[in-house]
Order: sequence, then structure tokens, then C-alpha cells
Amino acid sequence: MSTALKVGVFDWPRFARGQDFYPDDLPPEWRLNYYANAFETACLPLSELPGPGEEREEWLDSLPTGFRLDLWVDDPALAGAIPLPRELGGAEAGCLLCETTLPSVEGWQRVHPDALLWRPDEERFRPVALLPRADSVPQLREWIESWISLSEQSGNADCLWVEDSEVTPGQLEALRQLVELMGL
Repeated sequence: MSTALKVGVFDWPRFARGQDFYPDDLPPEWRLNYYANAFETACLPLSELPGPGEEREEWLDSLPTGFRLDLWVDDPALAGAIPLPRELGGAEAGCLLCETTLPSVEGWQRVHPDALLWRPDEERFRPVALLPRADSVPQLREWIESWISLSEQSGNADCLWVEDSEVTPGQLEALRQLVELMGL
């Protein structure tokens, strides 16, 4: 995890289900940790997070230092199940993406997705770039440069997420290498 700009996936559970990335004998509750040791960030729908208890502790407790976990509040009824940042092991709490009003949650910044996520067709800066999967390195570089040029005028660039559930670990790794080559 050597880049300042974190690279990962937007919908981690869909990525986790569709990949040969994980060893066959790896228990499901260890998959997030395994992913977090390979990539720097992920967004997880709150409905996919195990409820409070031992299984959730196993999921979150061993996350590595520097990993950024964002939660998408896809079901407002689950707002009471949002983990406190101290439950995230060494990981940092990113944002709670929510389209509705939620009560304050200690240690989390609540953000409407439209205020957080930048897409290649946007003209205004957002701190997290949400990119479609692309095999074209020049296309990825163009999108990243466009996003970074906006960040230089407006704020800090935090994360690059790929939103396509068909993205492969190799494509994520190639994106991270591109980010490193760009000095980001």
C-alpha cells in the first residue's frame, strides 16, 4: 500500500463474490481482510456487513492500518448497526454515503453520494473518483488527470474506486500501478 491515492472497488461484496482472487480454503469472514492487504480502500453496503457480534468483529478487527473503509447506507433502518471507528482494527473510517438524513455517528462523516463521487462526465470536483472499468490505460490516465486537475483547484483527491462488478484484481492492480507511475 504505497500510494497516497487509495485504489479499490465501490461495491466490495459484488467484487468478492465474482472473483477467483481468494484462495479456495479462505473463510468468507476473512475475505475483506485478504482484500485489504492487497488494495487500499473499499466501499461496502451496510446491509452486507454482518450485524454486531463475533462474526462482525472477525471481519473488521484485523483490517490493516491505512486501509480506508467507506460504508454505503443502502438501508436507513440499519443506521443503528454502523460500527464505531474503533471497531475497524487499524482501518480508517471513510464516509457514510447516504441519500437520507441520518443521526450523527461518532467518527464518521455523513455525505450524500452526489457530494462525494466524481464521475468522468462531471465538471465539478468530488474527493472520490468513481470510474467505470476500462482496459485502456490512456483512457484511465485521461480520466485521472481530469479529476486531479479539478482537485488542484478545489480540494484533496482521496480515493479511486472502480464501480464495475466485473473488474478483475489484475485490472485493479494495473490501475494502482498507473496511479503510482503518475506520482499520485
